[in-house]
Amino acid sequence: MYVIGTAGHVDHGKTTLVKAITGMETDRLSEEKNRGLSIDLGFAWLELPNGLSVSFIDVPGHKKFIANMLAGAGAIDLALIVIAADESVMPQTLEHFQILNLLGVKRSVVALTKCDLVDEQWLDLVKSDVEKMLKGSLLENSKIFPVSSINNKGLEEMITAIGSILKLSDSKVDIGKPRLWVDRSFSKSGFGTVVTGTLLDGNLTVGDDVELVLSDQTSRIRGLQVHNEVVDLAKPGERVAVNLSNVNHNQIQRGDVLSKSGLLGKAFIVDAKLHVLHTYPNAIKNNMSVNIHTGTNECITKIRLIESNELNAGDTGYVQLKFDRPLVISRGDHFVIRTNMFTLGGGVVLDLNPKRHKRGDVRIINRLGLISHGSINEMVKVVLEDNGPLEVEMIEKQLKIGILELKEILGSMLDDGELISIVEGDSIEKSIVVTSSGWVKYTNNILKLLERYHLKFPLRVGIARAELRQELDLTPKLFNVIINKLTFDCIVEDKNKFVSKFGYEPVLTRQQTEIIDAYLLELKQKRYSPSIDIKIDDDILVLLENQNRVVRISESIIYHYDVYCEMVQRIKNHLELCEEISVGEVRDMFKASRKYALALMEYLDAQHFTKRIGDKRVLL
Repeated sequence: MYVIGTAGHVDHGKTTLVKAITGMETDRLSEEKNRGLSIDLGFAWLELPNGLSVSFIDVPGHKKFIANMLAGAGAIDLALIVIAADESVMPQTLEHFQILNLLGVKRSVVALTKCDLVDEQWLDLVKSDVEKMLKGSLLENSKIFPVSSINNKGLEEMITAIGSILKLSDSKVDIGKPRLWVDRSFSKSGFGTVVTGTLLDGNLTVGDDVELVLSDQTSRIRGLQVHNEVVDLAKPGERVAVNLSNVNHNQIQRGDVLSKSGLLGKAFIVDAKLHVLHTYPNAIKNNMSVNIHTGTNECITKIRLIESNELNAGDTGYVQLKFDRPLVISRGDHFVIRTNMFTLGGGVVLDLNPKRHKRGDVRIINRLGLISHGSINEMVKVVLEDNGPLEVEMIEKQLKIGILELKEILGSMLDDGELISIVEGDSIEKSIVVTSSGWVKYTNNILKLLERYHLKFPLRVGIARAELRQELDLTPKLFNVIINKLTFDCIVEDKNKFVSKFGYEPVLTRQQTEIIDAYLLELKQKRYSPSIDIKIDDDILVLLENQNRVVRISESIIYHYDVYCEMVQRIKNHLELCEEISVGEVRDMFKASRKYALALMEYLDAQHFTKRIGDKRVLL
């Protein structure tokens, strides 16, 4: 399935030509029929002689309705540029042609309509004008066909050529990320809400859970139609009507995006590469407000220049675009910017929701250059260097490729040593990967944090895991796999709740050793009722805890480890024999006060050694 979009000046015969080719009337509004003027998008379809199915999007030519033209031109495979032979190239012809180039349309044919009204000499002059317009553009090699919608002259030859061009073009790829830019929303009796649009990047199936991303509505697909035929599966490149459940068509506007639930997000800011048309008479300056058109959506955006103070006619530069409301947009999407009077230029989205950049930052400019011109392997590196270690699923979300292609790329990069897997899953989808240089930076960063911590707290066995994770700003899952990898590589040691550099041990002075010996001796002598007045440095106490030489059962009560183990064993023996024990029995067992007995049992409850039932404890 392929989509053909018309382009051209008002009253040059676009709608009449589509009707002559397909037999379908694309003007559906009463005002359009009364005025003989296309105002909004029209749709038709046809099976070409070579068996290919095509949809036609007929766009309005009047300059007042250029926004509607843009809504239809965003997802076409081939442009049908319509130029009336009796008028030649006109202002809206040029503007539509410029827009096609800005949107990256690479295939077109030119139909010189109304050729029955002119002689051969005039027709040759018009062809010369068209060739001049096409020269140096993406569409320079487009074929030109003199046609007449009145006597059908040239139509068969043009339709055959269109079939040949489309047959040689790339087929639409399913990368598992379906999105449909909504161009119409209406209610049909007996069916309910229906939205239409051109499906990109993935399949939709009856029964799929979907969302309208901009309007934050969820739904389920009740039915699908392609070219008025009911289907169970819609494929990329097809013009699709989607019957949705539990949503009101009045709450769905042109510009919304239908996708599978949770697949797409919104962006308020993007980095982009912007080309200014050579016909734009003024300079684009920093913080200039314009209208941006992408897909079927449009909004006001502010342009922040990244490289220079202004962009002049014909210039290309990196910019940051800040929207006045969120858009659903992806890396690689084309856009057009306009004022009320002019098309200024357009470009390609490079990055989503970036931070604000300092103008002239060479690092940012080089990075955007890499995104703009780099290979998919380099894009993988950019994503990982921006985000650190990532699960494969998260990498896929940020790239315009499918999981099968990504797996192949990651496998090759892992084999070549460009990437490192810090989790070896059963399959590559379960891996967490990072660039080799990124892993070195991560490792060095963690080691520097540990070195600073050991220097500041030399008596502590290491930094608390929770504190280190907070310093690194990592999710629990990612933190754990990184520490596991570093532990396996003998770079750090994972000491239960603490992390240290590999081989690090606190070094005590002679005085500290004497203090510890005296403290432990006194604890052992006091046995079951250690004095709460014995004071020792907090860092030394934490060290003794980590070395399993003391056990702190409350803020003030600390037992010698050997004594604690003896007490626990005696309580366990009692419970195995009698099945339950009270605080009073613990008090009597150790000839200690109730304060000590209660603190001990509450500690054992917290350790899930015992469980309180009423005023008794039982063994867990």
